[in-house]
Amino acid sequence: MKKFASILVCSAAALLSACGGGGSNGDAFRPAPAGGAAAPTVASVSLTVSKPSILNDGTETSDVTAFVRNSGNLLLEAVPVTFSATSGALEVRNPITAANGTSVAVLTPAGVTTPRTVTITATAGGVSGSITVQIVAAQPPIAVGTLTLSTSSPTIPSDGTLPATITAIARDTSNRFMQNVPVTFTA
Repeated sequence: MKKFASILVCSAAALLSACGGGGSNGDAFRPAPAGGAAAPTVASVSLTVSKPSILNDGTETSDVTAFVRNSGNLLLEAVPVTFSATSGALEVRNPITAANGTSVAVLTPAGVTTPRTVTITATAGGVSGSITVQIVAAQPPIAVGTLTLSTSSPTIPSDGTLPATITAIARDTSNRFMQNVPVTFTA
């Protein structure tokens, strides 16, 4: 009888080890994430940009930040993020979310001077989010047509006791007054 019980226990152990001891959901063959922790489930990916529009001449860029969150709205660390754009070029600075749950890419016009709207999409854990950036025409520099100087006093003493106020009036080539024109005075 003892021999029969031993054979029965060994047979049961062999059957249990053959089935793997896992459930029937198919996860028994999926590799575990690093560190043995369960992979976080991404619920949302939202994006922000540092500049909603950039110049088409390549002098400006816009930082695109993806925020990856779980269903409890907590930011997730160590989640791979992929970026894509309908135009321009993206330089991905960190393709895996940092401790603050963000991944960053930088958008440039990439030499295309046509004004346009670029849609940037970030995807993490099968969830995507999008945002747009306008690429706008760079304005040509404004040409000053004339610069007129006036003074509050035509002469001042050399001892500095009486100051004079010098005013610069800038006008464009159509003789319209111009604002915010940098003027440098030298003596």
